Amino acid sequence: MNTQTIDFGVIPDVDIQGENIPTAPFAVRTLIDERRLRSMTVERLCSALDDGDTLLSIAELEQYVSDTLSDTNSLLPNDYFLTVRGFFSDELVYLPDDNPKALQLKEYAEMERWLSKRLLARAKSSVRNKLNVDWKLVPCHHHIMTK
Repeated sequence: MNTQTIDFGVIPDVDIQGENIPTAPFAVRTLIDERRLRSMTVERLCSALDDGDTLLSIAELEQYVSDTLSDTNSLLPNDYFLTVRGFFSDELVYLPDDNPKALQLKEYAEMERWLSKRLLARAKSSVRNKLNVDWKLVPCHHHIMTK
């Protein structure tokens, strides 16, 4: 479900909700509510997955959110993503940790750590059955493509 759909239920509007106007803490009173902006950020990171990207730069995400907010004449505060790091960290990982330049969905950071741990363990283990192959005689992809 995208952020705009959620907006219909959390931004008070009598024309949409009739008598069922959301109240605190559920109501969103401003378009720069941190819950809403985190939802937009997660939504953008999820759409980037379709292009094979598991993380995006903070600058790119700030630009995306700013562009989206500009349609409503709202402004994203300076260094917003760094300011709300504590709240966003429930769903997102800041990379690198000490001087963040990118954001990644937490589940993909966990997958990366899991896979890295497994690959390192495999790389450190001894080879059970060595292959008797002269790797110099095996054509590499580059040689096949240039012939």
